[in-house]
Amino acid sequence: MQEPLEYLYFSLILWACYLFTEQQTMAILMIVKDHLSAAIFSIYITCVCITLGSGMLRSIKSLQDWLFHLTYATQARYAAAFLNRQVFLQPDLHNPLPFDEKYNCTNMNLVETSLLNGITNTYCRYANGQNYLSERYTRDSSDNIFNGILDFDLNIGITFAFSLGMIIFNMFLYLIPLPAFVKAKFRE
Repeated sequence: MQEPLEYLYFSLILWACYLFTEQQTMAILMIVKDHLSAAIFSIYITCVCITLGSGMLRSIKSLQDWLFHLTYATQARYAAAFLNRQVFLQPDLHNPLPFDEKYNCTNMNLVETSLLNGITNTYCRYANGQNYLSERYTRDSSDNIFNGILDFDLNIGITFAFSLGMIIFNMFLYLIPLPAFVKAKFRE
């Protein structure tokens, strides 16, 4: 990241994720009396959403159909897609990616190193950052990931929409009266 505006976008995405998780925890605290249990439950929900939606631990394209469609309902999908695009489409990553200092992929034929043509080299998996994104996010060979899942404006907008939606949900949650069984839980 070279430009100050890129750092601003990076900070805004992280802030939106923090805001969403904070509001999620506040909503859980409305129902769960024990603070530790509420925190653990909120962390668990957040970890599941990050695991499914981010595409980092398991690529989006390898998810089963029902899990793939479930990721549309997570903020992590859009935040991770935005951050991945910012990182892996840097001009420095347009060149072949080295495995480490010992195995340099720049001297090899890129046709042999890309997973798109099969695994022929165990060290040089991705030809460049765009190939990494294509492997992580495309489900069909005809998908154009940069107009769909990796769209810049769509991802930042939806990430903030999730945060705003959770704030509005909490406002309604605090306005409606609590059911009697929840009130009874908090009486001592």
